Amino acid sequence: MNSSQSGTTRRWHRYPVELRLKVSVFQNGKPTSVFGRSSSLSEGGMGAYIPCEIPLGTTIVVAFTLSGFPNEISITATVRNVEGFRYGLEFQRVSEDVRVRIVKSCSGSALPN
Repeated sequence: MNSSQSGTTRRWHRYPVELRLKVSVFQNGKPTSVFGRSSSLSEGGMGAYIPCEIPLGTTIVVAFTLSGFPNEISITATVRNVEGFRYGLEFQRVSEDVRVRIVKSCSGSALPN
């Protein structure tokens, strides 16, 4: 995700959401799972509160369920921004099906770019 604070325009609309997340990250060579919450979602990433330390640049797996869709979405993401336990996550290789599900689930609730 591009930072709007640096004066650049984001590639995707951000949608305000409250989603429960399951985050899987490898720490010390072992997978660790924690639960978190999202605050915003776009076709290319999300803002999330995850109560553990995850270094910038780390690749994680984020799983969540969108309203109106029964199946859980599991997406690989890279940590692009960190402020305490608030993270900016950029999704990797998002399928067209998942992009459509995000837009359909969140349409009408876009935050300004």
